[in-house]
Amino acid sequence: NPRFLGFEGGVGAKNRLVAGTATYAVVYNGDALKAADENKNVGFVVPKEGAALFLDNLAIPARAPNPQAAHQFINFILDARIGAQLSNFNRYATPNKAALPFINPADRKNPAIYPDAATMAKLEFVLDLGRDTRLYDEVWTAVKSR
Repeated sequence: NPRFLGFEGGVGAKNRLVAGTATYAVVYNGDALKAADENKNVGFVVPKEGAALFLDNLAIPARAPNPQAAHQFINFILDARIGAQLSNFNRYATPNKAALPFINPADRKNPAIYPDAATMAKLEFVLDLGRDTRLYDEVWTAVKSR
């Protein structure tokens, strides 16, 4: 295919979709929603086979110079209204049940942000395979080099 230019993910791929220089891209759902806002010809789908599920987390390193400030920041983010404000801005689902009433109603109904149970059943976390992770690296490197 003459339009096949290889693999690029993330924001770069999202920008190619918006510009019309890519037909398909693997991007996070929030980036896909931003792309759809910028170009009405762009949409988001979960492949029928499923996809990777991700989540962000907040952690405090064991040797953090100010763990008290880190705890305060985490508590700030976990405040229901603050967490909802963050999710309403970045268009990613909130993991905070207390924040749900403050989520934009249209986003709350958007399956690209809050998938239904059938879609969730097709999503899985990418697990750390220890030493066998190198097999993923080898295959991915081969795919990207084409």
